[in-house]
Amino acid sequence: MKPIEDKITRFLRGRLYATLLFLAGIAIIASGVAMTTATIPTAGLAGHFPPVSLPSPTLDAAAAIAAMLATMLLMLLINRFFNILRTSSKLFIGLYALMAAATPGAMGEALNGPILALAAMVALVIMYTTYQRSLPTRRIFLVFTLMSAGACMQWSYAAFLPMFLMGCGQMRCLTFRSILAAGVGMLTPPWILWGFSLIGPGDMVMPDIAWPTATVFRQFTSAQLLATIATVAIAILATLYNTIRMFGLNAQTRAFNGIFATLTLWTALLTIIDFGHAATYMPLLTALTAMQATLFFRICIERRGYIGVIVLTLIFISVFFMI
Repeated sequence: MKPIEDKITRFLRGRLYATLLFLAGIAIIASGVAMTTATIPTAGLAGHFPPVSLPSPTLDAAAAIAAMLATMLLMLLINRFFNILRTSSKLFIGLYALMAAATPGAMGEALNGPILALAAMVALVIMYTTYQRSLPTRRIFLVFTLMSAGACMQWSYAAFLPMFLMGCGQMRCLTFRSILAAGVGMLTPPWILWGFSLIGPGDMVMPDIAWPTATVFRQFTSAQLLATIATVAIAILATLYNTIRMFGLNAQTRAFNGIFATLTLWTALLTIIDFGHAATYMPLLTALTAMQATLFFRICIERRGYIGVIVLTLIFISVFFMI
């Protein structure tokens, strides 16, 4: 690369650029321009629930920022202890802040999306700790209990249960005991609610999947469509490229990046299938995409990978100005 390109690469890898993106994301959320108030009741295994809203827009923004910071902490822990991105750069933190904050509705909707992102990241951390363990049943039980508890309030959590079961295979801990632990974990939250007579057979509702139709597309603004489609496309392309480049590494690295790639592609697929509820999946998808984009930048650092980071940044800055 030319000297100027080397300087651009070092700047994008540095803390200053990540900090600038982070501050921009926090400012966007605090301004409230990309926040939305939930108006549609959520539906889960335990029935329909009215939309939860906080007393003021200030509290909404504060709660969204708190959820984002908690997710960022988990992202940092994942990279620190499991070396997913193979770099110490904090670029993914800044990218996540900008992408999630600039996507209209992603950090609003009564925090449905941010809480799902937080739960999925916690589950991912637990799954990483099960790698090649002889008795991982308690941790697997915890993962499936967590996601099943979320599914009682919102069906989006249930959509991730098959993915984490496949993750057990990738973590090399898929045994009869682990499958049994997963099954018991899925049954425990609704069983407890039923035992306390909080739910019954009549309260259960089927998932309401909003397929990507012309009617659904008309419900989105141009900014929402651009942000959602761009995030899905970048997530899929970056994940596939990164996965191919990881084939030559050791078994543990392939396993850790494999479940990470599976979660990214699974979330992108759910966003496409349930496009009408894309805002629910976007906080998680933007977090995963930010990490995949950082890994892509790390892999292609000697092949002008900085261009991809700049393009991604410009896309979401343009989304903000379209709001």
